[in-house]
Amino acid sequence: MTAATVAVGAPLLLGSSVPAHAAATCQGQAVTIEGSGDLTGTPGDDVILTSGHTVVRGGGGSDLVCVTGGAVWVLGERISVFSQAPAGTGATVTLSATSYASYVGSPDQDELSVYPTIPAAFDFDLTSGGSDTVFVMAQDNTTVASRGAVRFGPGSTELVTAGLRTADVDLASGTFSVDGTVSGTVSGTSNVYAFGEQIRLRGDSSANRLYARGCDVVSKGGKGPDEVARGRYADAHDIDGVRCPDGLDYTFKGGDGNDTLRGTTRDDRILGGPGYDKANGRGGHDRCRAEVVKNCEG
Repeated sequence: MTAATVAVGAPLLLGSSVPAHAAATCQGQAVTIEGSGDLTGTPGDDVILTSGHTVVRGGGGSDLVCVTGGAVWVLGERISVFSQAPAGTGATVTLSATSYASYVGSPDQDELSVYPTIPAAFDFDLTSGGSDTVFVMAQDNTTVASRGAVRFGPGSTELVTAGLRTADVDLASGTFSVDGTVSGTVSGTSNVYAFGEQIRLRGDSSANRLYARGCDVVSKGGKGPDEVARGRYADAHDIDGVRCPDGLDYTFKGGDGNDTLRGTTRDDRILGGPGYDKANGRGGHDRCRAEVVKNCEG
């Protein structure tokens, strides 16, 4: 046998070079569970690393989860989730926790939802930037009050609130409330999309986009040049479940800036503010007051 010949199955000679597999970590901690598909944690604390589309069932304890992209559901008691998605990818993450949930996004696109179990406390940090959307949705049987914070960074961002009864967002004061049981602070975004039977929206000093789909809606721009309208029909954010047995009652108001106000196909009130505003009633018998008026009857 020559030196270049090695029998199949023979052990490698001492000194041969074999690539080492580095131990996986999540936020500096050694990973205890890793993979994709359906991952189940222990009753205690876990450190979990996902790869692609994954459902994480954390169980009890305080679980640390790092996601590397794809669509990921994380369920547990106390969950802290970090996006480690590669540059140019981003992640779509849904959190469902009983006690606490936190999320730290990546500089790329993050789409974050908290549903169906709303934790008693939450903290969502997307200040690293990117095209980020956060959905805060209440459930009909919510009995535990929930409070938290949503912080956006630079980029195209939007807060989506969906209540079965009420949704209130005041960007000027940096607060939001869903169904009276989920509330919190919001910062870093100029855009809101709200769903519910009764909706109240208010803009701030930036250029706001205020969209609403509900039964009883009052939406008012702030000091900037705002777009105030009913939400786009059947788009990616359109959420079923809002029923209006008494019909629709929409009021769109301009703020101090030069605003664009668009009505629905029903009878609306479209009232401009001190700025140079454009009102489009679109359909129905609308009462409009603005510098430029279109499709308005009163």
